[in-house]
Amino acid sequence: MSTIAQFDVPALEQHFTVQQVAEAWGLSEASIRRMFGEQPGVLRKAAPTVSGKRRRVLLRIPASVVARVHDDLERMPALGKVQPLRRGVK
Repeated sequence: MSTIAQFDVPALEQHFTVQQVAEAWGLSEASIRRMFGEQPGVLRKAAPTVSGKRRRVLLRIPASVVARVHDDLERMPALGKVQPLRRGVK
């Protein structure tokens, strides 16, 4: 075992792209960006802007953050079947 592997070094932890997490979870990249964009531990790098285009932020999501968010989502209560709102019926 290498000396580096003996330490818990966040920089050496596996990091995922937005696309990788989206494919693994079966969600859109936009959903993953919303979910992870402000999570602590996620690496954010602003790509250079091209005139007239909006700034793109590259995200690299550590495996520990993916696991934490997944656990948080599993703990959320299920909504179950939602009944449609019937107006005028009491």
